[in-house]
This record gives sequence, C-alpha cells and structure tokens, in this order.
Amino acid sequence: MSKIVAITGICAALMCCFSCSSSGTLSKNAPRWVTSPDEVYPASLYLNGVGSGSDRRSAENDAVAVLARSIRQQITAATSASETFAGSNDTGFDTWYDYTGSVDTLSVIKDIPGVGFKEVWVAGNGTVYVLAQLNREETGQYCRSQIEALSSVVESEIVYASGHSGTFEALSALKYAADIATENQEYMDMLAGINPGMYRLVSPDYVNSAAVAVLAAREQEKISVGVAVSGDSDGRIAAAFSRVFADAGIKTVPVVSGLSTGTGNTSRYMLDVSVRVTELDMGGQYDYVRYVLTAALTDTVTGEQLVPYTENGREAHISVAEAAQRSYRTMEQAVAKNYSPLLESYLSGLRNKSGS
Repeated sequence: MSKIVAITGICAALMCCFSCSSSGTLSKNAPRWVTSPDEVYPASLYLNGVGSGSDRRSAENDAVAVLARSIRQQITAATSASETFAGSNDTGFDTWYDYTGSVDTLSVIKDIPGVGFKEVWVAGNGTVYVLAQLNREETGQYCRSQIEALSSVVESEIVYASGHSGTFEALSALKYAADIATENQEYMDMLAGINPGMYRLVSPDYVNSAAVAVLAAREQEKISVGVAVSGDSDGRIAAAFSRVFADAGIKTVPVVSGLSTGTGNTSRYMLDVSVRVTELDMGGQYDYVRYVLTAALTDTVTGEQLVPYTENGREAHISVAEAAQRSYRTMEQAVAKNYSPLLESYLSGLRNKSGS
C-alpha cells in the first residue's frame, strides 16, 4: 500500500501550535538552529523545520508540519508551470489535457528515509523546540528509486495492454497503470521540491499520469458487450443488465439473436440472457409463478464463459399476471444487487493476468 497520504489537514491543525515561545520571544541563550536553522544546516543540503510545543511529541509533530509546508512550497515553485498533453480526438475525447503537478499530497514525513529530528532544546519556560531535518540527497535518492520502480510497472502494463487491445484485460491493465502513474506523480512532485536537480533527470516513457488516463479512456471506448435477452418482451431485464455495465463504464449493444455469434453482434463480448416465468399450481387463494433467470457473459473469440449468473424463485399474487410482474421486479432488483458485484469482481481480478 502506498505511503502517499494527504497531510494538508495535519499541517493546518499543527501549524497553529508553532510559535517561538508562549510569550512570543526567545531567550538570548536560544541555540542558533532555533532562530536561523538554514545558517547552521545549509539549505542546499537540507530542508529544515523548527517546531515547538509543551512536550517533545507535540514539538516533533509541529516540526514535521513546518517541514511539510516547506516541501509543499518548494513543490509549488518547481511545478508551477502547467504542462499540457495533446490527446487525439479520434474517439471523441478533448484534444488538450491540462496537467499540473499535485502539491497537496506528500509521504508521511517521519517514514521517509533521510528525515529525522536533528536537535532538541527546552527553553526556560518549559517550551520544547525540535529541529526536523530532511537530507535532500538521501531523500531524493529514495524518491527516485520509487519513481523508477513504479514507472517500470506502468510501462509494463501499457505494453501488455497494447498486445491485448479491445479486451477487458487491456482495459484493466491500463486502469491499473493510470492509478500507479498517479501515485508515481506524487513522488515526482516531491522530488521536484526536495532535489530539483535530480528531478530534472527523471523522464518516464509514458510522459505523465494524464497520458496514461487518456490511454485507458480510449481503450474503454473500444469495448462493448452485445446483449440478447429471451423471454423479456418489454426489455426490463435487458435494461437492468445494461445499467450494471454502464456503471462499470462499459457500453452495451442490443443484439437480435441470443446466440453469441447471433445476428447483429459485432462485439467481442456477448451477454446471453434467458428469462422464464411459468405458472405454478399451488392451490389456495393466490396464484404463483416461478421465475428462472440465467445469464452468461462470453468472450466470442476464445469461447470462454466469463461471468455465469443464475437467479430463481417464486412470487404470488391474486392473479398470474400480477405475480409475473412481481417476478420481473424481483429479477430487476436482483441483477442490480447480485450481478453487479460479480462483474466488478471479475474485472478487478483481471489485473493478475497482466503479470502485475
């Protein structure tokens, strides 16, 4: 799991604690690092943050908050120029994608190599002062190693997707790559603020996270699922399945035949659905029907059945027609409740096929 987390709230909560002392002034015997840390530890080599508090823990938290703010300010300066990515509009996407470095999220400072508490001093009034310090070279090397490792994952997923274009596997790989590229961008932003010289040496082949997101969006446009439902005269069950796929960002296309190679199907994937509602002779004052819903999502190229699904049960009412209507309502609700997580589980499980 990534160490990258938002600390804006932490900074806002802790920065209000930062003060020179409870009286607003420091005694004359305060160490030089308290008043002028960059003169003691040169800013070319270190990022320094002095914090204070009633005890050491609160002083350390305050120092970390000051250090984080300093990093964020330097990131803002280093990434203030907005970059743009030229995207193709062949599939209807906007031509230009605005990209600006993320400056609101950072690693948990205490967990980054090269960060430590260098100095501690207790003033006469009991206020504790702590110097939190970041070694630009050591932390920069850590960020760079993370960037290189994550870049390798992104580029591997892109290569895999290019060899499986038009498939769920390719889409899954690119969505995963986009997530990793976003995480990687946070490390790149941090490197820009900590060690600009090292940052200028980093240039991922995939360009940036926005470029990967565009690749994923284009891949999604290539995929559609043909849907054929038998026994669904008013189209309610077909609509229920289509809504589930739409929620997953996947287009559906009505197909005339229920066969996976049926008339009108030009999609790589086919969803064949069968609905049967039959009257049951149960006796008594109510009429009963039994419903059976089966669905099979199939890859028409490989013939593999991807997501099998079945629902069955019975409904009762004062007439067979009303009982049948109830059964259709029940099936609609079941598709939304039960088929949706099955599809989601299948799609999320595809990442393993790309070797991630």
